Amino acid sequence: MKEKFNNISVEKDTKILETAEITVDSYDAVIQKWCWDGIYGESLIFFNEDISELNEDQVKSKVQESDLLYEGSQMTFKKGEIYTFVNFNFAS
Repeated sequence: MKEKFNNISVEKDTKILETAEITVDSYDAVIQKWCWDGIYGESLIFFNEDISELNEDQVKSKVQESDLLYEGSQMTFKKGEIYTFVNFNFAS
């Protein structure tokens, strides 16, 4: 699993606090806890080839079912060229 997640980019002002490889409903993923401009949050990062058959709502549903999402947390979704990011559990 490690090799497919070797090229995750990080925005220059973002500090990664913790990273771990996990499995979410049989999909490989990386979870990152981060801080950016005084905002803390988490990202679940999927390899696009692994989730190619899922749409945005289905990916978000996987995050909701994972028990990682705090109650009432908002989510953002960003699909890049290689990875899909679902961001959640925002705090300041």
